Amino acid sequence: MLSRVGELLDAGLDRFSVVVMPDFFSDRIVKLSSPEVFVGDVEGKLTSGGGSVHGVEQMEIKGGNATNVAYALGRFGVSVNLVAVADDYAEAFLRSRFSNLPNVEIDIVAGKPGYTVALEFRQGGRVANVMLSDLGDTANVG
Repeated sequence: MLSRVGELLDAGLDRFSVVVMPDFFSDRIVKLSSPEVFVGDVEGKLTSGGGSVHGVEQMEIKGGNATNVAYALGRFGVSVNLVAVADDYAEAFLRSRFSNLPNVEIDIVAGKPGYTVALEFRQGGRVANVMLSDLGDTANVG
């Protein structure tokens, strides 16, 4: 398998053209120490009438299977047409993210993009996550 991939890379993947669709997600990764500490922090805030839990490491990335595949193929030189559901903010984010890949064309279907908040926990020497997802208008693409 690896030798075949090597052959394709040597032959030049720019001769391929692919269309991927339709999902773009704005993914927020929230890094937490453990479910128990998180629940304790939330219960403490609720008991005192609400408020912010400080010191929670977070990051935001582009996501969605179609978007990630388009980016990976684009990096290999494949001509890609990404069709994604996005609003103005998500479109600007996408175009900025792909600005270094002239071989990737982006077509936007106006609508609400998907959103995911991934709660990432470190437990027992491993990392596990729980994802809370809003599919947005991607759920309605036929």
